[in-house]
Amino acid sequence: MIFFTQESSKWQERSDVLDVVGKHILSATIPSSSHSVIVRSLLQVIGSDKHTQLVTKAANMLQQFAERLGSSFGTYAERCLSVCLAKFKDNNRNVVQALRHATRAVLETMPLELGTTQVLVGMSHSSASVQAEATELLAHCLCLHSPHGPFPDRLSSAQRIRHVKPLLPVLHSLCQHRTSACREAGCLAFASVQLFLDDNPQQFEPLIEGMLDEQRRIKVAVCLDTLRTATYERTKKSKNVDHTSAAPPVDRRKQKKDNKSKKASTVGVDASMLERIALRELNGLVIDTPTLQFKSAIPTSFALRS
Repeated sequence: MIFFTQESSKWQERSDVLDVVGKHILSATIPSSSHSVIVRSLLQVIGSDKHTQLVTKAANMLQQFAERLGSSFGTYAERCLSVCLAKFKDNNRNVVQALRHATRAVLETMPLELGTTQVLVGMSHSSASVQAEATELLAHCLCLHSPHGPFPDRLSSAQRIRHVKPLLPVLHSLCQHRTSACREAGCLAFASVQLFLDDNPQQFEPLIEGMLDEQRRIKVAVCLDTLRTATYERTKKSKNVDHTSAAPPVDRRKQKKDNKSKKASTVGVDASMLERIALRELNGLVIDTPTLQFKSAIPTSFALRS
């Protein structure tokens, strides 16, 4: 059992104990009785430690742990989001980046309603940086659960409208915020709302009537293009990974036979031709790895300050 304490005034000693926690996270088996202790240890560092390197390390470990447990992590997700969002007041770039990855990994273990509710709490925080990060996290949540997202909830159009309608006044207020970060995050979230509504302007436009001027509408349109591409790519990768994991076993005898046929077919072909064939085959391969934090799949607008 692991107990992380901050009794030591030396950061290196605290780091050594944190390394022990990390080894447990990466171990082959983790007893379920240790889950809550690991989470509590990491949150203690994230929420209280003054050393930015330790906070960054703990946030990275939290991301790993959430990704490893998947839906089983949901028990701890609400508390984790609360602590991580509050820590966004820290302006250290490494800390902020690690927290972004951690919060997205945690959010992916939560159902839509709970994730939205918890993020809204962060959006009401007194710190503008926390508000902006929470709003980006809301956009991430809505994209995840959009009809074409990686976790499409089976919701009717009416249910989707009912879910986003209470969010719109908050987003409208953010688009008028004094800080550019909150204004940009608000436009991003508006774009995610349209994506959540099955990318249907006929449903989206009546809901936002009178909320956005022409300049903000242009920003929302730009964000929508970015989110649309990123969401579809993320979903495509998720499906490819699932398909690969469920693939039937390879017939080794047939594989050897095919390899012999390939060798025979290249007899008499010069080296440059072989190189072109190899390149063509490599270009035809789709080598997918799971995209465990949605933020990294989005090139510009969604990762506003990465």
